[in-house]
Amino acid sequence: MISGMKRCIFLLKICVLVNLNVFCQNYDFGTKPYSNGSISLKNGVKFDALQIDIQADSISYNLVNSSFRNHYHMSRVDYVKLNIGHQGKRGAFLGGMAALSIVVYSVLDVGLDDKKVFNPNIVRNSIILVGAGTGIGLIIGMSKPRWKTIFPNL
Repeated sequence: MISGMKRCIFLLKICVLVNLNVFCQNYDFGTKPYSNGSISLKNGVKFDALQIDIQADSISYNLVNSSFRNHYHMSRVDYVKLNIGHQGKRGAFLGGMAALSIVVYSVLDVGLDDKKVFNPNIVRNSIILVGAGTGIGLIIGMSKPRWKTIFPNL
């Protein structure tokens, strides 16, 4: 039982390391406008903005309550936080890996104990459990926005 638990923890650690490696990649922002975010100026003023368009030397945006287009030079901007989507992929991956680790632990536990017997429907139940874990993780991940912070003057 202890060796099965150690294997399960080892597999979970590998999954976490793979997750950190996959999701810590840089994004190429280009010049496309972003739907919403927040802008912080060097004088300490912070505000929410819509339709943020980042150029090489300037940033243009609409304020939340206005349709008037504002512009700032990048030298006045401290940082910009952009909403670039949701964390659905990450949530599905983590939910699926958590469910898969439970399945692996259960199979190892039954396989190492002579008194326990495999359920004849173990493959179907395992697929259902991993699918449910992935679906729940996807739903949770889609409810969380993914933000990217840009520091233009570094």
